[in-house]
Amino acid sequence: MGNIIWNMLFYTIWLPLCLLMIGGVMLWAILYTWFIHIKSIGWGLWLAILVALFYIGFPIFTIHQTFTNPNSGNKYGTDFNLEETKEKIKKDLEKQKEKWTTDHK
Repeated sequence: MGNIIWNMLFYTIWLPLCLLMIGGVMLWAILYTWFIHIKSIGWGLWLAILVALFYIGFPIFTIHQTFTNPNSGNKYGTDFNLEETKEKIKKDLEKQKEKWTTDHK
């Protein structure tokens, strides 16, 4: 009976507590080491890396958004009825022509 209680306490309390403490120390060591490396590289190099990632990552993100959301540049609605869309475009063009002719007279 005592062996069952001891095993239950060991596997439910002691072992998880030890694993959490060991994992915490390992996580602290990894994060502390990374922080030391970041400080030793210098802020100028990190800034250069961030700028390079922006100039590489932003176009890739834009291309991804364009191909995954085909309706992103559509200002005439989500319906792709060609005749209605042509009419809307024609009305917009007429409005623009009227504006340009009245502004430049």
